[in-house]
Amino acid sequence: MRNKIILLLFFILPFNDTFSQSSENIHSIDSLLTIVNSNNAFAEKGSKEMLRLCTEIYYQSKNIGYKEGQLRSIVKSSGIYMNEQNYGEALKRISEGIKLAEESNSFLNWTNLLRIQGRINSQLGYFQKARIIFKKALLIANKAPESDEKYATIAIIYYELGHINYNNESENSIKNDKIKYDSVIFYCYKAYEESKKISNVYPKKAGFIASYALALAQGYFYLNNIPKVEKYLNEFYILTEDEKYKGRSIPYYTLRGEIENRRKNYPKAIKYFTQGIKLYKEYKVLPSELMGCYSGIAEAYKGSNDYENQAIYLEKAQRMSDSLSLADKKIVEKVSVAEDKERQSPENNLIIIAVVIFVILIIAFLRYYFLSFKRGK
Repeated sequence: MRNKIILLLFFILPFNDTFSQSSENIHSIDSLLTIVNSNNAFAEKGSKEMLRLCTEIYYQSKNIGYKEGQLRSIVKSSGIYMNEQNYGEALKRISEGIKLAEESNSFLNWTNLLRIQGRINSQLGYFQKARIIFKKALLIANKAPESDEKYATIAIIYYELGHINYNNESENSIKNDKIKYDSVIFYCYKAYEESKKISNVYPKKAGFIASYALALAQGYFYLNNIPKVEKYLNEFYILTEDEKYKGRSIPYYTLRGEIENRRKNYPKAIKYFTQGIKLYKEYKVLPSELMGCYSGIAEAYKGSNDYENQAIYLEKAQRMSDSLSLADKKIVEKVSVAEDKERQSPENNLIIIAVVIFVILIIAFLRYYFLSFKRGK
């Protein structure tokens, strides 16, 4: 009996030690995830260090089979690459993440990956495809249990659906500007309201509400409802005043500059646009907003009859526009190549070969059966 107990302990103790070590590793990974998802992580570490941490989290998680860690690192790194407009790298990670999320029924990670994929397609001008992706993301999000994370994710998707209506200038898009921006405001307000369902203990609640307040301000600006624009801009400013990371304030300063241009207060407009440019140079995000700042300054100089400086900033805006168009073209080409490769993947080729072999065997069997039947006759 004693020998049996010793033998049993011999097998249990190593297992217990392995389990304890695995739990420690998961705790360590979760600590790193808390760091990269904290409010000021990007401001304190920058994109390069954030991506390094995401890579470390990914491989540590993969080594111990911790899929949640893998998925959350993929979601975070994909978002960073998207914000830098490195769409090719983001889509590469998203493809891997979606397969993993689908296998493990990780509904919120799956939803967030679809959300980023949809936004990339929207930014590349594939609005219909993006809309389909976002609608699918909403369906998957609703399968997840109720949580702050769920409310936050659904709010983001509503915002993205509004963003599509704002950007879609194709022939099939909404022609009437008022109806178009009413639709944008409708979805952004749904996002704004959804984010208010988040509990006060959730650290990013204020940040989410601020984002949708800014989006509502942009929508009302194009409807020329300046009082509402300023109401939501003021809310954005109050909610983000204590944030260390100021990169997402670039559109705030662009919009403030646009308002002052409309009021013909050109020196004040230039001051706002210049602040937007300064933030872009510091954080290297939202390059399309930099183009907006250059265009806004050009308009301000035109209003001030300073045509020399107007020409300088128009040229800067044009160079930025050309640079973005070239970058988008290269990404579209990369995406097309990636899709072609996926269609021609080894798995697909094996399926095709298997079907061909099966058909050949059926034909051979029918031929043999037919000849045998003829001989029998």
